[in-house]
Amino acid sequence: MKIDGVIQRKLALLDDQVMRLRLHMQGISLDRFEQDWVLRSMAERALQVAIEILIDVAERLICICGAGPAATAADAIAKCVQLGILPAEDRYKGLSGTATSLLPMNTNI
Repeated sequence: MKIDGVIQRKLALLDDQVMRLRLHMQGISLDRFEQDWVLRSMAERALQVAIEILIDVAERLICICGAGPAATAADAIAKCVQLGILPAEDRYKGLSGTATSLLPMNTNI
């Protein structure tokens, strides 16, 4: 599969987003994270941006494979699993929901 410049740029942005989040969260205890609204808000926004990048890449890969557009973000992830681009795992469930779906993920950071 040919990976174009747009996908490479998006993956670089994703890498930067994850590195910055790790840097800012380094040494933060779960208790402090749970108590600090600013830290939680920053992490939620960073995760939201990362998820949006993942969905954008998934949609672009689907188009490159000629599999047509996906109706929803969840469909895009499912289509990537179906096409063998992503492994069939449950870790992708909930990624394509609204920002409120990120709230339960906070305790897993």
